[in-house]
Amino acid sequence: MKKSSKIIIGILILGNVLGVYFVFRGLSYRRAANVYLDKYTNVVAEFSRRSVYAEDNHRMADLEPVKNRLVFFGSQVTSNWPLNHLSDSWEVINRGIPHQRAAGFLLRFRPDVIELQPRVVVIEMSSYNLRPPVTAGELTEYVFSMAELARLHDIIPVILTIIPPVRDSSDLSVIEEVEGYSLIDSITQFNSVVKQFCAEQGVFLVDACQLLTDTNGYLAPEYSAAAIDPNSSGYARITRAVEQVLTNIK
Repeated sequence: MKKSSKIIIGILILGNVLGVYFVFRGLSYRRAANVYLDKYTNVVAEFSRRSVYAEDNHRMADLEPVKNRLVFFGSQVTSNWPLNHLSDSWEVINRGIPHQRAAGFLLRFRPDVIELQPRVVVIEMSSYNLRPPVTAGELTEYVFSMAELARLHDIIPVILTIIPPVRDSSDLSVIEEVEGYSLIDSITQFNSVVKQFCAEQGVFLVDACQLLTDTNGYLAPEYSAAAIDPNSSGYARITRAVEQVLTNIK
């Protein structure tokens, strides 16, 4: 066999070996990428908590949209809200999840609100969401984004101001240990900016903070069930305020 032929055969064999190697490596990288993609998907799903209401959302997707559907969207204040006291003229859906971080709300806003096609959404953030390093400015951006998404899909947003915790609560003391951070100041700033936004943009507002706080700006004992949660009397007050807004919407 000529030397040139041997060289050509050697090159072809080497090319095939390299081809098999790169295919093998490509499959390995693909498997690794899929593993990381699965991990990312699971982290996002766990963080957003979209699975909590997924089954009920799927069931409702097969039903005809109701004209006066009303979604309450928020954290534990919403989750514990006795919404059966609202007027029967509204189909009320609770989409509250306790102790959810702020960014998680945006990740589940579409399946838990938009895809349900409500007429109105009540958006609530609790003082739990204002924890370092989350600032009042960052939290207002989340709320404004949800209000704008709602309007984009012909849903009327109603925003609640944040209810502060009771004075000397353990929840408050832990947060206040962070140097230079004041939860009450952050709540005051958030509520002020939200009120201005609602006034300028024509968004409905329920000032839950004003309804439930004492003279020092904390959740009043007569309206508190826990450090950051209203009791039945507190819920009754903010429910009446929401009902008044709903009357104006009609």
